Amino acid sequence: MLTKLYIPGSPFSTPSSSDTIKYYPYGLIVFMPHRRGWLGIHSTNGGHGLFDKPGVVNISSERNATIPTHHFQEETLGYFMGSGDDDAAGRIDKESFYHLDQFKKNQASIMVATKAFGMGIDKPDVRMTIHINIPSSIESFVQEAGRGGRDGKLSTSLILYHNNVAQIGVKKKEAFHLDKDVLMYFHKNSFKGQVKERVMIHELRNTIIFPVKTNLQLLVQDINELYGNNNLQFNINLGETKHHNRIFINLLSGEGLGYVYLDTGATGILKTQHDTLSYNLVDWLKGKLPIGNGNSVADIRSWLDRMTINSQQQTGIERMLMDMDFGDSKKIPIPFTNRFYSPKTNSRKDFYINTAHYSKVLETTAIKQVMTQKHISLPNILADAVYEGDDYLSFIERLNIQDESLVSELNNEVSPMAMELQKAYYIARSQDDTAKAIYRLISIGIIDSYTIDYQNGLYTVTFTRKRNGEYYNSLEQLIARYTSRNIATQEIRDLRENAVADITSGKATEISKCLEYLTTFIYHKIKEKRLLAIEDMIRLCQAAITIKEPLKQSHFIKDEIYYYFNAKYSRRGFVERTATPPEKASMPDDLEENIAIGVFIDKYLGLVENGSTGEFISNIKHLRGSTMRMLRSNPGSPQLIILKSFSLFILADAIASLLDEAKREFAKGLIAWKREQSDLDVTEVITALRERVYAHIVNYNVADAFEDIEDLFYAQYYAEWTGKFNKQFLAS
Repeated sequence: MLTKLYIPGSPFSTPSSSDTIKYYPYGLIVFMPHRRGWLGIHSTNGGHGLFDKPGVVNISSERNATIPTHHFQEETLGYFMGSGDDDAAGRIDKESFYHLDQFKKNQASIMVATKAFGMGIDKPDVRMTIHINIPSSIESFVQEAGRGGRDGKLSTSLILYHNNVAQIGVKKKEAFHLDKDVLMYFHKNSFKGQVKERVMIHELRNTIIFPVKTNLQLLVQDINELYGNNNLQFNINLGETKHHNRIFINLLSGEGLGYVYLDTGATGILKTQHDTLSYNLVDWLKGKLPIGNGNSVADIRSWLDRMTINSQQQTGIERMLMDMDFGDSKKIPIPFTNRFYSPKTNSRKDFYINTAHYSKVLETTAIKQVMTQKHISLPNILADAVYEGDDYLSFIERLNIQDESLVSELNNEVSPMAMELQKAYYIARSQDDTAKAIYRLISIGIIDSYTIDYQNGLYTVTFTRKRNGEYYNSLEQLIARYTSRNIATQEIRDLRENAVADITSGKATEISKCLEYLTTFIYHKIKEKRLLAIEDMIRLCQAAITIKEPLKQSHFIKDEIYYYFNAKYSRRGFVERTATPPEKASMPDDLEENIAIGVFIDKYLGLVENGSTGEFISNIKHLRGSTMRMLRSNPGSPQLIILKSFSLFILADAIASLLDEAKREFAKGLIAWKREQSDLDVTEVITALRERVYAHIVNYNVADAFEDIEDLFYAQYYAEWTGKFNKQFLAS
């Protein structure tokens, strides 16, 4: 990548030197999607990261003996990223902040950063930003590109975009859009499924299950419980190479305290300033180890690595709240993972499914039925699914069940058999799952705050018993951030009224009803909103790459972004004052007033076609930008989808690649409208829109473009109807 982008003689200006330090009067930020791997900064396996390429990125230590300096041609590179759960977390953090300091001081010219960390860089003379993968939204692109040119001078932003699709080995039947797949990886991890999130939240509410641990991890836990405190924590490490027959006790700072020989049981201390404590610690450790009885060093090391059953559980948050007085607060520990979690590995061949997780899945009615019909290697299938991060339906597909009636029942996710299997499949809780569940509980006021103990793999959460109705109020405030105050108020009012019977009968609680609504809202609104944002960014790139002349391409992108952010019809209270007479033209206001779909569409088509309201194409761009923004918070609104399709039909006269999208959106909008209005005359709507489009088009045949839209509509509409009917039939 750098080889192709490099321009000999520096594309910006000539660096200056002072003694042995080179100063660069410019900066360049490269945004990377991952910390590790093929599109990552570093890689712990396979050397695929940018900073793992010998001969491309050269390393020297001339400026600092402990932190290497990276060079490419005449440029000096640094990286800035989070350490995550890397074994070398301390080193990565140290190097990252050292590189950031050098970049800000103009002693490094190129900063390679993950997106989250790159957004924290504030340097005035950044002349270029390079986005190795497309940003996740137009908003994200503007924010990332905004790192450049903060001194008011010219800067350039470059997106590397690949529009082709390919088949890959994992799922050979599917075509992958490689650039989109990177974004979908993050999207998939953010939205693992409604059932998955509810299973995770249910555990934290009711009974928190602790993970299995190795004997070594249990020793570390025990030594800190017995001898540690808030200011003094210990670690226990096995010796390597020439010290393989010893086990060491250290402070978290790395300072050694003492050791035990695994072969003889002899002990020793390393620091006399802690001699009394050190002697106590090594004697305690010696007594815990299976030294003697014919056990070799290898036997003892194997015992230390062996997993043990951990039956520890913690009463969940909601169960504790029931026994607390209003206003009282408590703290409880929540482990990063639970007993069913299978630790990550760099490759599938090193990955093993957690036996407790396997047992849970094996006990389900569905799997028992599958196992009676055919022989399958369930451990391998489950391991493949968990390693790849498959959702429930993908797992069912992997089972390759021949009984069609059983497949239909399991694909009906609300059936009792499918629900039981989903709960078992999704029971494993990773650190990401735990963090997300805690975030959900914080968002509606169930958890007040939390701290993280990386050494012991624990979150400690603080929560307070709230008065009745306070969780509803917090939920209403959250929903208002994504919709409007009026919509949020009405939604929560309905939720309260509908929940009374279940709460009174003891079938539900205020907390359970709020969380049920929250997860539904997230997956029906926010997930769709994020997906639309990805699609908007991809469409922008797809349209831009059809323009070969760089300046025209740049102008097109600027134009698209301008109308996206300044789309007049998406503003609250907007009035089109150039119309005669002035007319209210606010889509959010009209949606709240529940204007009929057909009236809504006719109103805005009339506004954009009205010669007195300004240039037609300018209005069309405002219409497209407005519908794109409004669809983020109102996905599935037929009036918005059809108006968007109209704008695309018009703009396709200049950019032909938009025509297919226009047709797809029109069919999608018709389906959504028919769903709300069963007596809709689809043919009449298609004819009316075709005539309006025809009046403005020069460069393509409108009749040909509209010829197959009705067929497309009916094919999709009845396929969707049949799918819903089958689900309802099976459920009943």
